[in-house]
Amino acid sequence: MRQFGNFSFTFFHQISSSTLSVSSKGSAEPQQFFTHKLPNKPCFFYIKHNDWVKLKRKQENRQFKSLNWTNVIAKGIRTVHPYCSFGFKRYTVKSLGSRKKCPAFACSGYCLFEDCSVQVDVKVESEYSLRADVIFHGDMMNHRLDQLKRRRIRSHARTKISKKLSSKLPRQYHLESLMKLEEDMMESGCRDDVPTTGVLKNIAYSERKKTGCIRTK
Repeated sequence: MRQFGNFSFTFFHQISSSTLSVSSKGSAEPQQFFTHKLPNKPCFFYIKHNDWVKLKRKQENRQFKSLNWTNVIAKGIRTVHPYCSFGFKRYTVKSLGSRKKCPAFACSGYCLFEDCSVQVDVKVESEYSLRADVIFHGDMMNHRLDQLKRRRIRSHARTKISKKLSSKLPRQYHLESLMKLEEDMMESGCRDDVPTTGVLKNIAYSERKKTGCIRTK
């Protein structure tokens, strides 16, 4: 048990045998990994209608003008597989007013952990249902226990966090976010929902600067 201001944490060092693998390949010491089977098919989530409307307002041809779509899709993927932190390499959106028979949205992503080969495809066939079908490529995720990965905070996600930071310090926000993680999420190394204190300070500073609470030269 460790004490951080008004917060107490218990850090788990014992890893369950079902999620621990050890490899000595290319290393003087055995390397420990967090492993977990990928979800069984089929996998899907639903995009909220309000989120989709906001994205479409900033569409140009077959692309969105902002990167907020990455927040929407990553959040949806976490509902079916929360352990990997995903980056995205390509996507496409159905053109406005197009009658062509094609998906309303499709994208491909990859896990940010260096030793994890998991990739993912997300496809939304209909704008009416907004059901996003998720296909994972691979059988098992594989994260080194000495690595932490998190997605960059962009667009609307940054705005939401800045509002919360108006009533609490960055360190307090970070520790509270850390407390909410389940033990298996702590072991996985995925910190998408736990921004670093440094990033939170930058967000808070940018917001104060924007609202005129900080004098600039």
